[in-house]
Amino acid sequence: MENKKVLIFSHEFYPKIGGISSYLEELLKGLSKQKAQITLLTWAYRTRFIRFDFDQKLSVDDVIKIKRIFNVFHYYLAYFQYFLFNKNKLEKYDAILLADTTSVKFAMYFFSESLRKKTTIVFHGGELKNFYHNVKGVKRKFSFRSKFVELLNEIKLIVTVSEFHRNEFIKEFPELNNKIIKIYHGINQSEFKPITLDRKLVLRKHLHLDPQNLVMISASRLVKNKGQIELINFFARLIKLKPDCTLIIAGDGPEKIQLVKLANNLGISNKIKFTDGLSRLDLIKYLNASDVFVQLSTLPETFGMVYIEAALLQLPAIGISVGGVSEAIEDGKSGYLIQENDYDSFRNCLFKVLQDKENEMGKYARERAELIFNNERMANETLNYLIK
Repeated sequence: MENKKVLIFSHEFYPKIGGISSYLEELLKGLSKQKAQITLLTWAYRTRFIRFDFDQKLSVDDVIKIKRIFNVFHYYLAYFQYFLFNKNKLEKYDAILLADTTSVKFAMYFFSESLRKKTTIVFHGGELKNFYHNVKGVKRKFSFRSKFVELLNEIKLIVTVSEFHRNEFIKEFPELNNKIIKIYHGINQSEFKPITLDRKLVLRKHLHLDPQNLVMISASRLVKNKGQIELINFFARLIKLKPDCTLIIAGDGPEKIQLVKLANNLGISNKIKFTDGLSRLDLIKYLNASDVFVQLSTLPETFGMVYIEAALLQLPAIGISVGGVSEAIEDGKSGYLIQENDYDSFRNCLFKVLQDKENEMGKYARERAELIFNNERMANETLNYLIK
């Protein structure tokens, strides 16, 4: 493994913020402790001559290298030039990992057969819809769907982020069953440190939260079907039974105005704190100041790392039993799974959390997350599949 060379190709990376950027950051941190030579090929975003401090922090001796390419006209042209003029270098890599949709599109049209044979793709969710089901217009003219299927058949492996996600692919491509594997995303757990009760009370005061209240938090983009409307309606009913409650809705998005209006119309705006979008460090502060994490999204999420981030801070979670959420939450142990529009179950689960004075559920949630969702485990498992 020590002399193996791996190329990771992803257009999406820092400074662009998103799930894939976070995934790559965690993967590279985990891979830095392995013995293979890793090169990340990505976009420069500004110019090729100015290095990001972020890159220098992640680059580790000869283990991790970040190569950014640039073209004044378009990033596709930059990638095309790179692959056109570096054929010999590419052949020397033992494995190639495609981590985002741009890299997959490029491989569909420009990867040679020899490159495809040593290529693995990580799918994060939504690719079946965008590459296979919802192919229209220009995509159809360029045989987008057939090129996608051809690539899947010729590459080495397909990585999905949950068992639910894996089953989605197998349902569409049963003949590829043996090359579709699941590797859970991991997190650099050193950043997620639970705090003592005394520190929590101080933190609540700093964040202008009532120290004595039951504090619930939900964190996601504010878009349709993410469950914020249902959560606010549930919360309005809950505070009639338990007035000493606070709801934090962390995130931003096109639905925020409607959510604020809903809270005002229900007369509970003084009980709900909207934070807008948060950096990871600020999100950790709000999670540490809370008692329970609640996400009532009805979308068939492939997974949802925010449940794991909450678990690492010893927060029990309540979510809808749909998609990969049932893998993020172990029902009855690290949190609770309820059905859509089931207020009674939501209320009962919250009261169970209140009765858990020693927070045994939260402690178990962290132990489980530490064991299953750590970036070193993810990196080691990924590398073993790449070079076996």
